[in-house]
Amino acid sequence: MEIGNDVFLGMGCWLHAVGGIILEDEVLIGPYAMLITGNHTQIDGSYRFGPPDSAPIRIGCGAWIAAHATVTKGVVVGSGALLAANSVATHEIPAYTSAGGVPAQRIERKTRIEVVR
Repeated sequence: MEIGNDVFLGMGCWLHAVGGIILEDEVLIGPYAMLITGNHTQIDGSYRFGPPDSAPIRIGCGAWIAAHATVTKGVVVGSGALLAANSVATHEIPAYTSAGGVPAQRIERKTRIEVVR
């Protein structure tokens, strides 16, 4: 697991990093959000002893994963993107895009705005 600078992890969030997680700088993970890098698979009809299926998750610089949202294995959330509360990201969310729902779909796309600090 790699964590950049100025990352915020909300209370109760759950990071399942077996498959690898990269949180770039200024990422915001809301309370009770989940990043899950693996899935169960079946063997002989049972999920109990099936081999794990995992892939890394990457959250881009300045992205926000809102409260109770879930990011599944292999998903990239682009820089400045927003995954709305209670949503499930099962595929890439491009940079500067707001997405929400189950599964998450694009709500809005913005151009990058430079912020003077």
